[in-house]
Amino acid sequence: VTAKIKEIYEKILSFFKVKKTVTFSELVNSPRKEDKLTTFIPILHLSNQEKINLQQEVPFGEIEITKLR
Repeated sequence: VTAKIKEIYEKILSFFKVKKTVTFSELVNSPRKEDKLTTFIPILHLSNQEKINLQQEVPFGEIEITKLR
C-alpha cells in the first residue's frame, strides 16, 4: 500500500508541474473500477497526511486535487 501511495503522489506531483489542480479522472484515465479504487484509496491517505487537498462540489461529481505542501 505504501508503495502505491508513493507512486500516486509522484504522479500527482508531475501533473502539478504543468497546472495547479488535477481531477481524479485525469489521474486515473481508465474506465476500470479496479483502477479507480486503487487510485482513490491512496489519495485519501495523501489527504489525511495533508499533502493534498480534495474537493468535490456535488455528490458523485468530479474530485479536484490541489497540492498543500
